[in-house]
Amino acid sequence: MPFYEQQLKEATTGILNILNAIQQGILTPSTKQRLEELETIKEEMEIKIASEKLQKPRLSAEQVKFWIQRYRGLDTLKLEHRKMLIDTFINAIFLYDDKIIITFNYKDSGKTIELADISGSDIDLDGAPNR
Repeated sequence: MPFYEQQLKEATTGILNILNAIQQGILTPSTKQRLEELETIKEEMEIKIASEKLQKPRLSAEQVKFWIQRYRGLDTLKLEHRKMLIDTFINAIFLYDDKIIITFNYKDSGKTIELADISGSDIDLDGAPNR
């Protein structure tokens, strides 16, 4: 978005400069054409900036806290609650022979876990899942 804001600023400055030139009596076909180009660029940048802001709404700390606190009362022993947590926070899990890649539902985040890192962990202490 900073790129769009910079382009908008440059277009606005260019428009003001051309308007000042017109006020001083300098009006040529190329001046008019350049003014129209700059106005088009300005309009496009305003639309792109508005679109970017809609795609990334700002949340207050209270909104985030409220949203996370909804999960405080979940019972992780219940399958449907575990599924809800996974669906909310995890986008995908990719299993390979030597690693696991977990992508979260936050920006472009991804975490790669090597199987060697978890082979000595406490995960081996858990028994088979209950059916």
